[in-house]
Amino acid sequence: MAGGLQLKSNVRLVGSGVDITVLRLTGSKRAHVVRAVDARNIGIEDLTVDGNWSNAGGGEGIRLDHVTNVTIRNVEIRNTRDYGIGMQWGAIRRVRIDRVRLENIGTDGIDIKNRGEGNSDIFISDVTVSSFDQRKVGGKAAIDVRGPVYLSNITVSGVTGRSDGIRFHRTDESNMSGQGSSLYDFHVAGDGQNKASGVRIRASNVWVSNGSISRVEYGVEIDSITLLEGVTVSGITVENSQMAFRNTHGDRPFFSDCSALDSLYGFYLKRKAAILESMVARGTYGINLEPGATRTRLVANHLQETQYPFISKSVQ
Repeated sequence: MAGGLQLKSNVRLVGSGVDITVLRLTGSKRAHVVRAVDARNIGIEDLTVDGNWSNAGGGEGIRLDHVTNVTIRNVEIRNTRDYGIGMQWGAIRRVRIDRVRLENIGTDGIDIKNRGEGNSDIFISDVTVSSFDQRKVGGKAAIDVRGPVYLSNITVSGVTGRSDGIRFHRTDESNMSGQGSSLYDFHVAGDGQNKASGVRIRASNVWVSNGSISRVEYGVEIDSITLLEGVTVSGITVENSQMAFRNTHGDRPFFSDCSALDSLYGFYLKRKAAILESMVARGTYGINLEPGATRTRLVANHLQETQYPFISKSVQ
């Protein structure tokens, strides 16, 4: 698919400010608003990218394929039929995304592929995503990570349907997983009617810390088709969920200083061991251990405000 505006190496696209400089897609053919392919040393700053989905063929807001040393800063992306930002074919290296707002996005807000484990040094900070998966495809995410990617100061709202807030993706086909990624300082909110996760971890060696999640089915979910090692979750508060913290495939994930408030299940552990330290639960069920959750370690947890503090079905 072509781009409305093609950027070559050593080009900086700098506007006069968000909503002052607006790049709007026109025409009936599908196209990305801005695209860079096999390029390096690119800047996109101080402007608005408008996919004009209702009046044009649509595509992605910004599409990057096989790029190195890219900065996207102080940009608003809106009204795209597909991804807000798509990082797809070839290695994606030394990318900085900072102070970006995405709104009314057809599928994923930011989608990162990692074909052949070629990606490196991708930093995403001060990003807001709202009203994504507007095509109601399902299975999408505000930010879909195939890593390693480092995220901080992230705000996601409008999680609905079966799409997740922030997802560290598992290996699928030629796309490598989000292994080795981290998320710090974040807020994810759903509509209370979804079947999604606020943060979904499907890769090993992922670190998630200092955040809040509300009104989703699963707050933090460790879920994959293979056992995941080295997952750490700390300083997270989950409110009004079905299961605040759910582990089905993590092998000894470490949870610490997390709170499950006004949720049906605080900590639902289905398989393998987990370590829970200094956790707080307020709701119906505090900690639920299913038969596969053997050798789970519980240290200084506070479950006094739950109706059923501890249920163990596991075989020791």
